[in-house]
Amino acid sequence: MTAAPAPSELTASGLAYLFPEKFPAPAALGTSVVAPESTVVAETPAINLIVIALWSLRESGFIELHPFTEKHLKLFTSHGVRAVVKQTPETAGIEGRLLHALGREKHDGADVKWAVQEIVPAAKDPYAAAVTAVEDEVATAGYLTKVHRRPGLMAIFDGEPKWTYQPIPELYPPLAGRADALAKAWNSFLADPTYPAVCDVVREAIASRTVKDVDPYELQRQQQQFLQQQQQQF
Repeated sequence: MTAAPAPSELTASGLAYLFPEKFPAPAALGTSVVAPESTVVAETPAINLIVIALWSLRESGFIELHPFTEKHLKLFTSHGVRAVVKQTPETAGIEGRLLHALGREKHDGADVKWAVQEIVPAAKDPYAAAVTAVEDEVATAGYLTKVHRRPGLMAIFDGEPKWTYQPIPELYPPLAGRADALAKAWNSFLADPTYPAVCDVVREAIASRTVKDVDPYELQRQQQQFLQQQQQQF
């Protein structure tokens, strides 16, 4: 029998997925978005995972994050966060997808909201879709078992996942030390004035990907097109 490949290193968002108790999200960020079958991160909101991914890119020196406030026609004020990309190395998980999206803007910085919209597919439950991106990374790295399920077509469009993810807890203890060190730095970021601005932008971006009252076959076509575009990028 061929031995299973050794698990590979996880990104910060992947570690936060496996150790949600070390990366608590303030209640204001949202509610639980993970399917009941996923026992690993039942209390970790999708917003937190994406914010952690953006923070880790900043900590690695790959991007800078700059909150901004702009007035339009002296009547309207908009708020957001721009990211200035400094390096674009190969990066796994949603960190890699975000870095790729942000890297398209070369001059004054990329709109973080736009980048998050780029990596989250349109869905009835875009929060669950965002978490699935992290789950896929953790499964690919060898720390979850991905199990295919067969819900009906309409159940899928109502938000039921095509896959479930079973934890492999015996593999997690060696990761605890790195997770602790990362969580210590993360907790310091919670006091950074950039933090609430990034949270607001990520929350708005994911919410904007919500689809309601759409033809299920059209939604399936859009989701397949989105996945094809993601595969072409990597």
